[in-house]
Amino acid sequence: MKTSIPSTSRGQAALEYLLLCGLVAFVVFLAFSPGGFLSQVQVTSQDYFDKVAQVIVNSDQGAQPAPINGAWCPWAACTDGIQFRTCECPSPAFGGNPCSGASRQNC
Repeated sequence: MKTSIPSTSRGQAALEYLLLCGLVAFVVFLAFSPGGFLSQVQVTSQDYFDKVAQVIVNSDQGAQPAPINGAWCPWAACTDGIQFRTCECPSPAFGGNPCSGASRQNC
């Protein structure tokens, strides 16, 4: 025994499929259009990869990246009369100087 799908169900399924395809196309258009969220991600990612590539090229040529001196992050909240801070804003790198001064203080 053969079962067939009523034509109204097939028509409704086709309409739903077309609406879904249209929605997907619209979202993709918004994502990749100038100023869309993916275009911003691509620019940021490209800048990052350009910097990484430059470090690789410099290391292959024996050149070292420019030193990065350490800088203190803001003091943490006062807890039990003591505040702490870290030398990670940025951390020293490539022979840069460490932060000078204390990493803790009374408050």
